[in-house]
Amino acid sequence: MPLFTRTCAQPKLEVFHNSENSVQLDPSSRTTLSHVLDAMSCLKAGQFRQSRIFRVLPGSGILQTVRSTFQRDPKGRHAMPVAGSERFLLVDFGSISIRVSTYDGPVTTPIVIASHGVGGEWWAAYLQEILKSLGLTASAGGLGWRTISLNLRGCGDNNLTSPQMHHPGHIHDLGAVVASAQQQFPGAPIYLLGASLGAALVQNYLAEMGDEAPVSGAMVLSPVWDFAKSKATMEGDWIHRKLNNAVGGEMHAMFNRNKRVFTTEHAEAVSAVTSPVSSRQATPISTPLSTPNSSPMSTPPPSLASYSSSEDIQPFASAACSPRLEYPTHNADHPIDPKVMLENVRTLARSGKLSLTEFSDKIIAPTAGYATAEEFVNATSSVHGLHKIKVPMLCLNANDDPLLGGDDLPRDQASLSEHVAMVVTRFGGHLGWFGRGKDGKRPEFKRWSSRVAVEFFEELNKLQLPPPPQLRIVEGRGILKGYLHPEGRPMQAFMKISALFTRIVITPPDRIV
Repeated sequence: MPLFTRTCAQPKLEVFHNSENSVQLDPSSRTTLSHVLDAMSCLKAGQFRQSRIFRVLPGSGILQTVRSTFQRDPKGRHAMPVAGSERFLLVDFGSISIRVSTYDGPVTTPIVIASHGVGGEWWAAYLQEILKSLGLTASAGGLGWRTISLNLRGCGDNNLTSPQMHHPGHIHDLGAVVASAQQQFPGAPIYLLGASLGAALVQNYLAEMGDEAPVSGAMVLSPVWDFAKSKATMEGDWIHRKLNNAVGGEMHAMFNRNKRVFTTEHAEAVSAVTSPVSSRQATPISTPLSTPNSSPMSTPPPSLASYSSSEDIQPFASAACSPRLEYPTHNADHPIDPKVMLENVRTLARSGKLSLTEFSDKIIAPTAGYATAEEFVNATSSVHGLHKIKVPMLCLNANDDPLLGGDDLPRDQASLSEHVAMVVTRFGGHLGWFGRGKDGKRPEFKRWSSRVAVEFFEELNKLQLPPPPQLRIVEGRGILKGYLHPEGRPMQAFMKISALFTRIVITPPDRIV
């Protein structure tokens, strides 16, 4: 099979993609993903020019990464303005929240749904620079698209409501947001944008959905393709260990802010305010989803206590956390005792700060239902599902990324893909790509990666592609009463709730202030 592995004019930018069999995007003009890449002026230059200071000092990848880490905007002052926020209760009593830029304009306005990295928030600068260029009106220098920014589990103002922290295996969380957007804005093309952990989340979601993915395209920044290889790198030399410990400290702080949910008392308190329902039917709905600022749901969230004996909840048996502590396990040979697991987690958390890799192995993996850290790493590494992705996706990596770079990047796998293209720059670090001054063509960009993402979405949307598969949203019945979910995918069930509802019903009274 002829492959496309292009090295541009200077050996600082490489593109890996199966060009000859590139997926045909526009049947009328035979436009392929390769043609979209060729139309992007930022790639024609053949290189990414980083700032002089990064060229002079050693370890440019680390420095680019550190600068990105400290570019914070905690109040979202420089983020894309938002018209409202929405909160989702999920089937395992976890919760996520979103910020929507606008509810006005044509219902078919293109939508970009953005997922941040580990420990991040919706206002993350590496995403908002892109979203502002896409979401602002034409008079303000944007494209006038609709943007939706996620706060993953435990991030930002979205405190944990279940003992499962955010990780790239929570594909159903993203699926719930995509389903909600498609139902609320029918006919609008939906694009996904992910960074770091959020990039792996997007990739895993698209791999799971395959040909049924209801999105028109995706762009991911600094995806950590293989967590096993990344773990080996992060536990290597002293500077990588410093970075590993620093990010681990952020996750440990998140755990301490939410440690009350890692107790059996929390599960019992949640269970006490819910009740199982016996009906097992699901019916289609045609009404739009609720708008922001709606009142708290009148129907309490269902209990998952009886899922092990209920026919309509069998899909949950391997992935849902019951508030009555019938904890999930992804390996039937290694069942997890939730009380022992939660006690081990609290003991580890009290023992002192853990590095990111230790935190992932010892806290995130067991609370996610995996018996071993190896199972968790293999299940959430997006490289294993690359061949299953069936929508046009551009992946941007840097060769000097301190989390995963160099020979660990899946160049061979990307070269075989008809739908996925991977661009690798010589420099850029992890979510860095700070260039030489401001981009001459797009001075609003501090990062070269922002220009790449905006041009990709813009060129892809110009094709006016046929709409992707449409999800059929149904109302949950039985123990899913009060939820909505795509037909045949109950794990993507969600219920829109208010912050007050979350605090009173989901959070035990001793945490309410």
